[in-house]
Amino acid sequence: MPVAYGYVRCSHDKQAESGLGEEGQRQEILRYYETNLKPKGAEWGKFFEDTSTPIGRAMRQMMAMVDELSSGMTSQRNEAAAAVLKSQGRQAGGPGKPYGYHKNPGGKMPPDVPERRLMEFMVKRHLIDRVYDRELIVVEIRACAAAGIKVSREWTAGKVKAAIAAFWRIVENEGVGWILDPQVKKFALNRKGGK
Repeated sequence: MPVAYGYVRCSHDKQAESGLGEEGQRQEILRYYETNLKPKGAEWGKFFEDTSTPIGRAMRQMMAMVDELSSGMTSQRNEAAAAVLKSQGRQAGGPGKPYGYHKNPGGKMPPDVPERRLMEFMVKRHLIDRVYDRELIVVEIRACAAAGIKVSREWTAGKVKAAIAAFWRIVENEGVGWILDPQVKKFALNRKGGK
């Protein structure tokens, strides 16, 4: 289970006087934890506090270096895993079904045509119609599902964002020949520079 920690830092007296001092930061961090992290199953750890001292600056720099090292190592592992999967003719994406493909653990994954049509819809609504509120797109997708149109997964705003990113990966790998919507195809061609 993930654990949430709070980091409190006050760099000067004016910051404390403005209401953004240590106590104000603690309250804001706890409010964020209660509304965003706790509902997702995160447990509360503790606060790390740093007043504007040389030891505090050194700790902050060490924490940043450890975080950067960890991030770099994770990226290397992900790149190596993706290379192995690519050499096997498979797609990266973890245990879930990749966007736009049927899950086929035995090898190559065939296109999921209905989901790709839905991905076209998302791209059209978000990038062409400029509906930037992905929650609204989710509501529209749920309305399609209620009308009897097959929807292959439970959609959220985060999944819409991921599906739009996956749409562009598919365009990069397969071109635009699979896109049926003429507006979306033209948009994709223009974005790829006519290729």
